Amino acid sequence: MKRGQIPWTRLVAEMAAIISSILLAFWIDAWWGGVQARSAEREILDGLRDEFIGHQAALNEAIHWSRNAIQAAELLAEHAVADDQMGDSVAFEVERALYRVNTAYMSDLRGGVRDALIASGRLELLRSADLRQRLSRWGSVVDDVSTNEAAIRGFVLGEITPYVASQQVPLVRSFEWGDDSPPADLPNATVRSLYSDLTHQLRFQNLLSARRLWDGGSLRKYEAAVVAVDGILALVSE
Repeated sequence: MKRGQIPWTRLVAEMAAIISSILLAFWIDAWWGGVQARSAEREILDGLRDEFIGHQAALNEAIHWSRNAIQAAELLAEHAVADDQMGDSVAFEVERALYRVNTAYMSDLRGGVRDALIASGRLELLRSADLRQRLSRWGSVVDDVSTNEAAIRGFVLGEITPYVASQQVPLVRSFEWGDDSPPADLPNATVRSLYSDLTHQLRFQNLLSARRLWDGGSLRKYEAAVVAVDGILALVSE
């Protein structure tokens, strides 16, 4: 070997060291990127879990509300064929039922985490293709529920409430859903007579039938939304 000439083995070793360093740097960069991506994904999943647990609670309340509204309409229909003389317990039940059929439930299923995730284009951070698809479809579920709720509200405000008012029936007080105890000031004899007259009117009975149909449809939509929420929560918690 001539003086000053670098041995080929040394060149190979140095080249191997350089290539190894480059590959190691790439691996560390990829590994760190993966760590950050997984950390970001975990953060997103935690936020989605909290958000959809809230949706689950809101939908369960909506289901409870719809069932109560259906029962209220059925109760008023039953009292249409009852005796005109109302006792305290019946008067209270009719008053509460009137409140429920004159009220429309409006849920709030909007979500900051899910909406921001889609708007920012970060949905692909979620590795589960099934979860990504379900989150993408959730918007149509919310639209379906919201459209139906708005239609019921329009029906109540445009048909039921004006008709009840036109019959001189006083606007009823609000009730807490879980409170079944009659208030101290029960409807007086005049109001009870108005209640009885109202429940015997064919027009009002037709409105009650329509209200039951609306709420039956709402109940099915809420239950379908609960199934969608449960599926998302199952994937988020994996």
